[in-house]
Amino acid sequence: MQTSKFPSVRALDQLLDGLGAGAARRRQLDMVRGELERALNRGALPVPARQSLQRLLEEEALRPYVRLAESGALRHRRVAAAFPPTSQATNEIRRKCIDLLREALGMPALRLGGGEIPLQPAPEAATLSALTRQLDQYLGGAMSPAQMYEVTCPDCGQEPEQQCTTLGGPHRSRVELAKEYTRLKKAHS
Repeated sequence: MQTSKFPSVRALDQLLDGLGAGAARRRQLDMVRGELERALNRGALPVPARQSLQRLLEEEALRPYVRLAESGALRHRRVAAAFPPTSQATNEIRRKCIDLLREALGMPALRLGGGEIPLQPAPEAATLSALTRQLDQYLGGAMSPAQMYEVTCPDCGQEPEQQCTTLGGPHRSRVELAKEYTRLKKAHS
């Protein structure tokens, strides 16, 4: 990651390096870091947030940041040739990362709304069976989910435990990547 021109983001980099977060959480925190830097580059946050990490993580700076980030304006890559609003799951992860960063600085969590992600209704047995058949076709034969490693989707960026943002199931590239990763992991086991 390049050194930022903003002292507050450089201080954030030092904080992130000292957090000792796991790989998945670090990717999420890096997403927030990138969005904050892009918001500063756009001049969308208060000027004091450029100089001080404390100011960057104050509610006065975070409210406009969250609004911009949720709109998709701070994405670093296009999705289907556009910058659509981020998913509810991404928004919740962003809020949790903000609270984690604030707590690491000794600041109280903000709980910036949103709440927990609502549970989706369980699919009916017929739908679940059809999805299982479709997955078997994608994988080139029957394979139980316990035998398949999950991967981050290269198309929509969803984390391993998250569903792709398409209506038709996982992106083909994700399925292919998961198959290849599973094959390689099993070959080296």
